[in-house]
Amino acid sequence: MTIDQFRDLLFSKNQVGSEAVDIALFIMQLETPVDEEWFYLTNDCIEMAPFNQLDVVYRRQRELFSPQFEKCRWLFVPLVGRKHWILAAFDLKNQKIQMYNSLNPSSNQYYLEPHINYLHWVKYFLSWRLGKESWMDVQLSWMETPLQSSQDCAIFVLRCIDCLTRKVPLDFTQEMISAERLLLACRILTDERNEFKFAI
Repeated sequence: MTIDQFRDLLFSKNQVGSEAVDIALFIMQLETPVDEEWFYLTNDCIEMAPFNQLDVVYRRQRELFSPQFEKCRWLFVPLVGRKHWILAAFDLKNQKIQMYNSLNPSSNQYYLEPHINYLHWVKYFLSWRLGKESWMDVQLSWMETPLQSSQDCAIFVLRCIDCLTRKVPLDFTQEMISAERLLLACRILTDERNEFKFAI
């Protein structure tokens, strides 16, 4: 993570980048106690999706090919396009795809359009990985999501993931998100793994 990327994380007028989101998810997955395991796709793997580069996914995220993945509840796919983050939450146990957008619901299709091919690839990956061709027929469902009033869409995505994995309601507010943005910056800066995971 560069100085500029870290600065973007500190100030709500700046958009959070994909590297910060990946780092936050890495920390959340390791340290948040949950009843059911969950996994996520990193941004670089998502970008390779339309090319069906399964070997690239394997090299970068081998955990998706582990026995634990076959037993997990969620696969989260954070998506950024048109300067906005949305979340695709794949419920692997119930075979559902839940979409979350922290802007007005009327914008759902606009922010979904850049990611249609990526999501199709994820369904293809799951149908192959889990041996269930029926994944190809699963439709998206847009879920009610708290609305943002600043450039905190990435933090909203992270908070949605946190709520889903801990099985708590999505009842957070913009004020809570603004505070969490600063807490996340401090958490990344002080993490003991900082020196070999990223440099600030």
